[in-house]
Amino acid sequence: MQVFILVFQFYMVNKIADSIEAEYRSRNLPVEPRPTYQIGLVMCVCSAATLVGQVPVLSFFSMIAAVAGFVVWIMYWVKTAEWKNKIKFLPQDNDGESDLFKNLY
Repeated sequence: MQVFILVFQFYMVNKIADSIEAEYRSRNLPVEPRPTYQIGLVMCVCSAATLVGQVPVLSFFSMIAAVAGFVVWIMYWVKTAEWKNKIKFLPQDNDGESDLFKNLY
């Protein structure tokens, strides 16, 4: 189960970064490539590093990785919330719907 959660975490960090970039590009606005991806990747690696705690000799390393992962987790979600708030105040089209979601139905 832990492995699934870790893989899913890497997947979601990737998709969130791509989604933010795609939203800005759909509105023809400048954006850094894959925002939130680097800090999200660090968060995922710290989470994965906690798995070495299964080996008794490396349990101290696992604790350090867990604390670092928690700090980076907070930083990641603060950064993601900043981008969410920036997107909220982007100029809207006439109908107020994002270009990404117009052709879904």
